[in-house]
Amino acid sequence: VTTLGSAIGTAKLLDATLGEAMRYEQSTITIDAMFNNEKLSKEYTKMLEQFAIDSPLLNSSDMFANSKSFINLTSDIDQLEQMWNLSERLLAVDPKQGVEGAVLALRELFSGDTQSLVERFEMPRKALNDIKNLPINEQLAELDKLFNEMNMTNHLVERMGDSSLGVINRIKEALSMKFRNA
Repeated sequence: VTTLGSAIGTAKLLDATLGEAMRYEQSTITIDAMFNNEKLSKEYTKMLEQFAIDSPLLNSSDMFANSKSFINLTSDIDQLEQMWNLSERLLAVDPKQGVEGAVLALRELFSGDTQSLVERFEMPRKALNDIKNLPINEQLAELDKLFNEMNMTNHLVERMGDSSLGVINRIKEALSMKFRNA
């Protein structure tokens, strides 16, 4: 039994270090290819890492793995950061949908489809229909307004960051990055 416990512990440690580093490497290769611009790719990667450290809900692994959904829509770093901010706020009000669900719902809206936001996150169809065909910069601004009107605010995310789980999530993210870099 002790040997089995040691093997499981070793496997978990390897996954947290080497596994995380390998997944990160694959994600950065994909991101580099999608941007096709080394400077923008590095700027985006740096933004993601800082966002993940500051976020009580998002982690860099999920953000890197789901980046292609947003990079396909824009290479503007400010817009990409806004997309992640909106994703984080969706996650704050419905964590069961997960990062992938939040990203999928937003990506669909940016492409003109409101169904996932309406069904997964119980967002008002009429308001989303008014937003879905706007240019992306206007979509982002209008979604921010709508989220604020619905009390899906950055303040909510900040308050979650002060919770025990939020603090633990940020510590886990910082450790994950240290392990990955090791």
